[in-house]
Amino acid sequence: MRADLLGLVAAVAIALTLGAVWEAAEARRDAREDAGDDARFAAQFSAREVGHGVEDAERAVLEVAADPATAAALESPQPGCTLAFNGFGTFARGHVDVVGADGSVACSSLPTGVSAPGYGGASWLDRLDEPFTLAPASDARTQADVVLVARPVAGGGAVVAFLDLEPLGPALQSTFGGGRNLEVLAVSNDGETVLSRSIDPARWVGAGLAATPFVGGSAASERPDVDGRKRIYAAATVPGTDWVVYAGADSAEVLAVADAHVRRDLPVALLGLVLLLAAALFVERRLTGPIRRLSADVRSAAATGTWQSNPEGGGPGEVVALADGFAALIDAFDREHLAGSRLAALVESSHDAIIGMTLHGVITSWNIGATEMYGYRASEMVGAPYAALVPVDCVPDFQDALAAVARGTLLDPRETVRRCEDGTLLDVAVRVSPVMGNAGQIVGASVVARDITVHKRDVEALRASEARKSAVLHSALDCVITMDHAGRIVEFNPAAERTFGYTAAEAYGRALAELIIPPAFRAAHAAGLTRYLLSGEGPILGERLELTAIRADGSEFPVELTVTRVDMTGPPLFTGYLRDLTDRIRADEERESLEHRLNQSQRLESLGQLAGGIAHDFNNLLAVILGYAGFVAEHPGIDDEVRGDVERIQRAGQRAVDLTHQLLIFGRRDTVEPAVLDLNAIVADVQELLARSIGADVRLVVDTAPDRPAVRIDRGQLEQVLLNLALNARDAMPDGGTLTIETAVVELDTAFARLHGGTGPGQYARLTVSDSGQGMPPDVAARAFEPFFTTKPKGEGTGLGLATVYGIVAAAGVTCRSSRRTVWARRSPSTCRSSTSRSTTSKAPTSVPRPPARAS
Repeated sequence: MRADLLGLVAAVAIALTLGAVWEAAEARRDAREDAGDDARFAAQFSAREVGHGVEDAERAVLEVAADPATAAALESPQPGCTLAFNGFGTFARGHVDVVGADGSVACSSLPTGVSAPGYGGASWLDRLDEPFTLAPASDARTQADVVLVARPVAGGGAVVAFLDLEPLGPALQSTFGGGRNLEVLAVSNDGETVLSRSIDPARWVGAGLAATPFVGGSAASERPDVDGRKRIYAAATVPGTDWVVYAGADSAEVLAVADAHVRRDLPVALLGLVLLLAAALFVERRLTGPIRRLSADVRSAAATGTWQSNPEGGGPGEVVALADGFAALIDAFDREHLAGSRLAALVESSHDAIIGMTLHGVITSWNIGATEMYGYRASEMVGAPYAALVPVDCVPDFQDALAAVARGTLLDPRETVRRCEDGTLLDVAVRVSPVMGNAGQIVGASVVARDITVHKRDVEALRASEARKSAVLHSALDCVITMDHAGRIVEFNPAAERTFGYTAAEAYGRALAELIIPPAFRAAHAAGLTRYLLSGEGPILGERLELTAIRADGSEFPVELTVTRVDMTGPPLFTGYLRDLTDRIRADEERESLEHRLNQSQRLESLGQLAGGIAHDFNNLLAVILGYAGFVAEHPGIDDEVRGDVERIQRAGQRAVDLTHQLLIFGRRDTVEPAVLDLNAIVADVQELLARSIGADVRLVVDTAPDRPAVRIDRGQLEQVLLNLALNARDAMPDGGTLTIETAVVELDTAFARLHGGTGPGQYARLTVSDSGQGMPPDVAARAFEPFFTTKPKGEGTGLGLATVYGIVAAAGVTCRSSRRTVWARRSPSTCRSSTSRSTTSKAPTSVPRPPARAS
């Protein structure tokens, strides 16, 4: 037995020595392969992430470039125009600018304090008329090395995203570097320039590779890095570009770990050899008999399930201890078996699908929850590939997840799709976790899946509801403002922004009372809100109210308001619907003014027809009276006394003729001979006559237009208008004053034409007669044009002065109205004559400012 044991020890020693040598070589080879696999994974995923970031940037820049507001910002830059930059994948730092063809910046996501205002002189400006992606490039505004992603804007210029390259390398290393702390290096498509590096990025971004040892080599070869440190590299090309991303593990660290494993195992092997030799001697000298008895006890325990050591002849204490160890081992096995049974019960009772598999994707366990979810029985799926549950387009993601778990990566739950037994697709939330062996190694994976079909449908319904609400709020013509129980604004739609002059960002969180309620009403608002919160009484809820609101500029305006409570759990919300009543009130006032003007015009028109008819018949009677008076006066046989009476009859009749002539003018029945006249010349011709008529106490001021306005009217009637107005002005200034006559050419807009019926927009000649006397009160002004209406004492006025003015202006094709100080005549046809005496027809309102306080 001794020879056998010694031979066994020698054989084991030789085997251990050869094994140690082989294990060292294998450990180094495996370490290199594992490092290469990690580098390959990191390079592929880093390249894909960079490609996704560039694609996201290109898509976002294209959307901004296609927005009509971007072209408007380039054409008319507005101060304060800003964009938002939220990062694109691994490109977490940078900015977006709207750049003109000259390098000017019309809109930017950078703050206004950036030193460089634009990109004048940049080499890439001549490429703005076409889409391009360029790296590396220098950002003149931030002095950073960036990736340029540009898309042209219609009409010139482009939207340009500047993606900072310096944080790219550290971000990729942090995400994909893993436990080996892999170096990540991104280079340009020509292989000569560093785009970013995870080690000392500030130094290497934009640096050249020609002078470094990082040249040549295969995609996964062992070679020096840019600093000369030997690494195991793998490379991958960024999709959509020719950029290359390298990931490399430190060769020294990789081999050091392998050598450490060998050095750790060697003492163990030597110790085992020594123990083997000691055991051989121990067995040979002392343990053969006791071991036989111990073997019998073990066989008995295996048969009965109960350990009973024989105390008699149990051998040395070591054998007894070994027996006790067997007992402890059996107890531990029983506890482990019980715990496993409890865990299996928990797994089987779960409604989630819990599936175990090997690292190659072969299913090893299948609970009842998986059967209920997918329809397959455990007998059908254990031993089958898990890929049978995965749709074709989801297979790459599953394989990537399984590979990550095999490397020890903990994955977050993700939403995906799985195929059931009947072929239907199911929305599930999946978490893949590693299964650890007794030695701490990863021996498989577990997949826990939960059916989220109902949850996802509820989320989509909620999202659709929110989208509809947002569309209603943003398209509403009325202001929609919601406040919480504390009176703070939580909703402020675009109509409210336009009406009150605040942006939604400025309004959110501010007290409603401080924002849109005038100071005089804020106390009442606060008291009403407090009363409702304490008692539930809100008399204004649901009622239509007309109130006064205040804009951001401090101006107050009328609004129509309805307030409702939002039904929801928790503290109440209140939504107010407001409508600006300014335009409606203005329209009502304009309508009332037009109706009043129409009624006055119709009344004067009726008076004119009546006065004209009476004057026409009376004029015929006067003709007969004056005719017979003339016959009597010419009779040779009458005496002087009778002749004097006849002359008095003739003078009275002539005065009556003059009065009827004025009535005929008011009624527009008088014969006129209109002609194209120089308005300035008419004013100049009657200036001397007017000066004599108004007396020495009244100063006459004449201010004529330089472009000599021309009007078409009867000359005598125009002179009579000026004379009548001058005499009325004289009577309004008994203590003296100033009479002013002005001519001008004016351009009337549509708003004026709408408010003054009968007037269309265009060019007009204007005649203004004003004085410094007292005007007419409203009740007098309303009757100023009525024939025979006068405020003068009896016997001092006929009441036909302004009536004659009205008749002349109305006969010229316009209407008249009076105010406290001014008589306006509108829509008088005119001719504007040039220096070459060539005439063109236009429209000319004649305005005659205020008649005197007393109408004649």
